[in-house]
Amino acid sequence: MKDRKIVYIYGKYFGMGAFILIMILFLFLYFFPSINEINSKKRELKNNTAKIKAFQKELENFQPPDEEERALWIKIESMMSKNQIVLKNRAEFLTYVNELVENLKDVLSSYYDDFLINIDDKYIKITQTLKRDSVLLSEFKYLSVFTPTKNEEFSQNATFRAFDRGDSGLSKNRIENPPFEIKVFVMSDLKKTSYLLVSMFKKISFLTVEKIRIKRTNNITYYLIVLKFRVKRSFEGAKE
Repeated sequence: MKDRKIVYIYGKYFGMGAFILIMILFLFLYFFPSINEINSKKRELKNNTAKIKAFQKELENFQPPDEEERALWIKIESMMSKNQIVLKNRAEFLTYVNELVENLKDVLSSYYDDFLINIDDKYIKITQTLKRDSVLLSEFKYLSVFTPTKNEEFSQNATFRAFDRGDSGLSKNRIENPPFEIKVFVMSDLKKTSYLLVSMFKKISFLTVEKIRIKRTNNITYYLIVLKFRVKRSFEGAKE
């Protein structure tokens, strides 16, 4: 009888110990991590709410340009379009292109470890990347066609038009002697691309952005930027 009582007492304490151990394990494995995750979600929600309020405030303070400001920008663009460099022979043209490509490489290399530069001109054809087996080469073949699907949503493998100056405002004289064009193709994002464009405008003269195409594939975003330079080739055979 005494032995059975001892077994009962030990069994009772063992059961209580096991229950306490299970509760401790539950607290460490489920409860505390859940509390931490909930707190993390609350902090994330608070941060996102603050960002949304900041964006809303910026939106409320945003003032679209009025008619006078639009007219001023049109005037500035018109004045800039009249400024151009005149190249009198092919040697001057090739020297200019070489210097231009080197300047572009300097700017691009400060943002990217690989980029593609393409020139498809009557007198010079170049496609260069920093890496021999660069993935940019194969991706560029698709984007260089400039034929995004109409009404295509931004999804995996989607290609869409981010910016296009179009042909408006081009006179017949400019069409006869078109601006020199260079295509730049990079793996990038909106913020870095914006900084890149600002740097280009600061360091390279006679530059305009003609088109920007964006392609999203395999969780990578590619930017194709078409640059045009106000260059007049006045030597024989330069007009196309």
